[in-house]
Amino acid sequence: MTTDAQWGAPRQGPRRRFGRAGRPLTPGEERAIVTARGKARQEQVELDLAAARADSEAHERWMAGKVVPAYITAALDMASLYGPEVDEACGVEEPAVDEWEEGVRYPTWDQLRALATLTDTTPTFFVRPLPRVTNEPSTLDFHLSLREKRATRSKPTVLGFTDAALVAVLGCVPGELGRH
Repeated sequence: MTTDAQWGAPRQGPRRRFGRAGRPLTPGEERAIVTARGKARQEQVELDLAAARADSEAHERWMAGKVVPAYITAALDMASLYGPEVDEACGVEEPAVDEWEEGVRYPTWDQLRALATLTDTTPTFFVRPLPRVTNEPSTLDFHLSLREKRATRSKPTVLGFTDAALVAVLGCVPGELGRH
């Protein structure tokens, strides 16, 4: 039961809802609002379930050693995040994140989730299958100067973790057939 704010006395009857300009809502308008809120709640539940399924699938791929170091680098670059602050935000000591990018240390699940939060992505971003890559020339290459082309070639893209990195966190090397 509610009380009248001014007098502290109990208010009688159902709570009145008001629309625009303080106009009382009709019963039909009230039902429409309640129905819309119910649909919005249902949609949110469905979104939450989809996110939980995606998180579970990402965890399975993490357990299988499917984190791609190049995706860690890409997420950090897209978010313009660099330096020891990244390590601190992920709950590790420097140079752990650099070692993740190099593929010599595998992040724990909690560390990967912290990285996803920090970079405004999801764990799924880091465990996506690798795209099909060809060695054919690309028109994207032609706008680069020779110096820029050499600079990008000098640092190879790291697509996987070392066996030692996987064993250190997962306790084993996932099956060779299922690897990237």
